[in-house]
Amino acid sequence: MRGDNVKELKKKEFSMIYPLIKELLKYNYIIRSVIDGSVAGRIFIDNLENPKTVLLWDKTDCAGIYIEGEYSPEIAKAMNNMIRKTIIPEANTIEDTKDIACCYSPTDIWEDKIEKEVFADLFVMKTFRRFLTFDKGKNQRLRWEKMLPSNFEMVIFSEDSKLIKDQGLKNADRLLHHIRYCKPGFGCCLIDKELNEIVTQCFSDWSSDKYLEIGIETEEKYRRRGFAAATTAAMLEYALERGFEHIGWHLWDDNVGSEKTALKAGFTKERRHVVYHFWNNEYDNLFVNLRFYFYKQKDYKKSLFFIRKIRECEENNTEAYNTADFISDEYSKWVLYVEASCMTGLGDINAMFRCLNQILDIGLNNTTGFIKFLKRDENFSKFAGNEKWESFIMKIEKTENNKKRDNINLFVFF
Repeated sequence: MRGDNVKELKKKEFSMIYPLIKELLKYNYIIRSVIDGSVAGRIFIDNLENPKTVLLWDKTDCAGIYIEGEYSPEIAKAMNNMIRKTIIPEANTIEDTKDIACCYSPTDIWEDKIEKEVFADLFVMKTFRRFLTFDKGKNQRLRWEKMLPSNFEMVIFSEDSKLIKDQGLKNADRLLHHIRYCKPGFGCCLIDKELNEIVTQCFSDWSSDKYLEIGIETEEKYRRRGFAAATTAAMLEYALERGFEHIGWHLWDDNVGSEKTALKAGFTKERRHVVYHFWNNEYDNLFVNLRFYFYKQKDYKKSLFFIRKIRECEENNTEAYNTADFISDEYSKWVLYVEASCMTGLGDINAMFRCLNQILDIGLNNTTGFIKFLKRDENFSKFAGNEKWESFIMKIEKTENNKKRDNINLFVFF
């Protein structure tokens, strides 16, 4: 942050923010890890002599910004300046850090200030996360021991575990990737001994004193068999033995499967809280706003605004466009698809056909899949039986790429 009364704290000063960030500490255990230095981060306050407001940024691959305290227009402007000119550029240098989510408190003070002032001109998305807890002495842990097939084994691991490093286990690299931000990193993994493969891995995201947050990942072919809940329960057992008393679990609001796993393993729902979310790269952020936010909400006019912004980046050959992740013919086809759907929703049928024909000009990898998506989209399905529409469908079916049905393409992304 910039300003005469704004200061970045040195690591030895981090603990002074505990009285300022009491509410966010209840459901963001990573804050404790930044304060104690086990997770990298930066902390800013409004005034060293009499601090009233704090902003904390954890420098992880799932980075968060945490704001708590009193509001003023000056501090909000200073935060915006610091986020745009300091945090985002530095975040772009951190491996795998693509996006940032912001939590804030008190909600009633900051709610209408975050988007308009703190994140002005950054196109943030308002969404929700859920936080579940497992507390020693309160929750009952799932008994996992009899849930495993005979050829499966539950194994405790750490960063220097010889089991992980020396046995060539499939998926071990991802496990080590997950725990690299938490010191010391540890967890439990379920192994299919016949295939020498990690089936499910439950790992420490971050920990401090008696507080721990964990994450989970299960290979797709092993899902819906109770392995995630069993491995989580084993992790809880191990964490309690290590002295942790408060164990947290965060998930995005629409991740129903993750919540079911946590509840089955013994967690209880703590709270649902609002976050503002954005991607560091401007072009990617425009794409994500379009894909996961405004188009999903059927806000067609706002969706078309983001399509125009995307095209501006492309036409001006901006740095964000040249360094973006969401660049390929498949993504271009997807944007055209959304544009066609929006135009249909707004009643501009000629524009709809123009966009759809542009998709054909680029070329389809899977015409059968494309037709299925058109028929499933409620904006297009109402044209069934229309002569012009049926002629267009026949045109798709006759394209030369019709034989490439086995190719993977982005339309499964819908």
